[in-house]
Amino acid sequence: MKVGTITFHGSHNYGSMLQAYALQKYIHELLKDHDEPCENLIINYRSEVQKRIYKAPKQTDLKNLLKWLLYLPYRKQLKIQEEKFEAFITDHLSVTEEFSSGTRLPEIASAFDLLIAGSDQIWNVRARDFDFTYLLPGCSSKKISYAVSLGPLSIDWKQYNTAELVNLLKSFSTISVREKKSLEMLQEIFSDNQAELMPDPVFLLPAEKWRKIQSDMYPGKYIFFYCLEPTPEHIRIAKMFSRTLNLPVVSTAYRNKYDYFNPFIKQYDAGPCDFLSLVDHASLVLTSSFHGTAFSIIYNKPFYVMNGMEDGRIRDVIYKFHAEKNSISSGLKKAAMPPPIRNPIPVIEKERICAKAFLKNAFII
Repeated sequence: MKVGTITFHGSHNYGSMLQAYALQKYIHELLKDHDEPCENLIINYRSEVQKRIYKAPKQTDLKNLLKWLLYLPYRKQLKIQEEKFEAFITDHLSVTEEFSSGTRLPEIASAFDLLIAGSDQIWNVRARDFDFTYLLPGCSSKKISYAVSLGPLSIDWKQYNTAELVNLLKSFSTISVREKKSLEMLQEIFSDNQAELMPDPVFLLPAEKWRKIQSDMYPGKYIFFYCLEPTPEHIRIAKMFSRTLNLPVVSTAYRNKYDYFNPFIKQYDAGPCDFLSLVDHASLVLTSSFHGTAFSIIYNKPFYVMNGMEDGRIRDVIYKFHAEKNSISSGLKKAAMPPPIRNPIPVIEKERICAKAFLKNAFII
């Protein structure tokens, strides 16, 4: 049996690449139970839109001049980071030939008996790199989705082509999404579906398996600050924790002007394997990211997620692990170490049991 997975494996984002690795690794383990040889490949679809999103800025016009000037001091680090993301695909993912046009999908997908869409926000119609290719149009093989996310915010479906979306959803034999918010949004346009909730793939691998691929990046004692779009309030809170705990702050993100001007240790050469190490060795993780939260739990690290209860994706994880006190709001006035998560392993094991049953059922062609 041949299984093909389509996801955001090529975006230069730690969570996207690591969830792609986790699902493929887990599927490989499940397929070993079959008597006949089985194979799982990631369908290597990388659109030109997605590539542009993660390209370094260029001095093309006045509009980009400031962004390009701010980029210059970190260009060597960021070039190394880019190379590490690409190396992760080569070294850790099994993929098909690369293609950038969705019209080639049916040809590439015809080699597979089962097609899996997910995980990550591949059905978030707001995402700049969303397109209908991630719903596997024109593919005749059995199709399922695994822990797909529609994003953190409600969608005004009137703005989108819901007719095409629903038509493609009907071609899936089984649908699973990652969070309740995605389930609710899907129900608004596709009320007769029987979608299930499944855990993000990163929870399918225990910490010891993640440690096998993490690097040795370890800059002493530090607070790891991981916010994809930091705000002045995020920066203020990180500075407050730094002063109170007398620890430096390490940051790896480089997304907006607050990344350019913050006073933190800028580890902008960190790739996916470095990210794992930075979470694992941190004295404290401060994040606003879904996967920053997930890996803090997997590694059982002290963490706070900023405004986590306002994000439907993160809120589900917080409730699942009874970590309400690990979510902090804007305006926080006092820094203190967070309470530990009470024995997260049984909760993770229960999630894995559900995922295993769901995927093994899908393998029955």
